[in-house]
Amino acid sequence: MGKDRNWPKNRLQTLTLGFAVRQAKVRLTLVSHQLRDIDGEISTCISKDEAIAHKRQILTSIPGVGAVTSAAMLIKCPETGTMTLANSLRRCFGLHALAATGAI
Repeated sequence: MGKDRNWPKNRLQTLTLGFAVRQAKVRLTLVSHQLRDIDGEISTCISKDEAIAHKRQILTSIPGVGAVTSAAMLIKCPETGTMTLANSLRRCFGLHALAATGAI
């Protein structure tokens, strides 16, 4: 979906034909609405499950982790709330190499 949103944005920078510009704007608006709806549906599903909502609350308390990132983390690695070691989280999300270099 993100690619679907970026394509018309990038395309608008080079289009000159009025019809093509209008079509790209329509496509951008449609994809933006679809992404908003999907984000809302994911948030609703998370909110319905008390345990998952609690995990989201913990994740979003981390600076730089917002609703979308926390949802992606919970989807990719649902055991997130049961992990007790930061290293386990790093491995789950592919950050262990960055941790080894001192980047995080």
